[in-house]
Amino acid sequence: MTVLDKVNDPKDIKNLTALELEELATNVRDAILNRVSQYPGGHLGPNLGVVEMTVALHKVFNSPVDKLIWDVSHQSYPHKVLTGRKEFFTDKDKFLEQQAIQTLKKMNMTLYESVIHLHLLQQLWDMPWLEICKEKKKIL
Repeated sequence: MTVLDKVNDPKDIKNLTALELEELATNVRDAILNRVSQYPGGHLGPNLGVVEMTVALHKVFNSPVDKLIWDVSHQSYPHKVLTGRKEFFTDKDKFLEQQAIQTLKKMNMTLYESVIHLHLLQQLWDMPWLEICKEKKKIL
């Protein structure tokens, strides 16, 4: 059993030791590498580049209460693996049901995403408007 097998939610990361966090990062990287390398256009490099950062963010911050902003989905796969969607990377049948990695980019149907992934500058521009709309109950 790997450390990733024990992680189904960011709160599962909170009590991991430094060695377990290293193993978790390796598990996440392997899951992404094994799945994305099978399909062209899966944005492998940017996702592999943020694995340790994503593990650290979820260790330190209280997601989903603390909001994390990703620069488009090109960096969000580790986040998705750690927020209950690892089966799309570890289970081939589940992955094929989603008809390729492109679907994962659009998956904002969990409490860990509040907007569709946009480029960072667009998100920063939209954030004040999103907060105003939330306050006025115009959006979820």
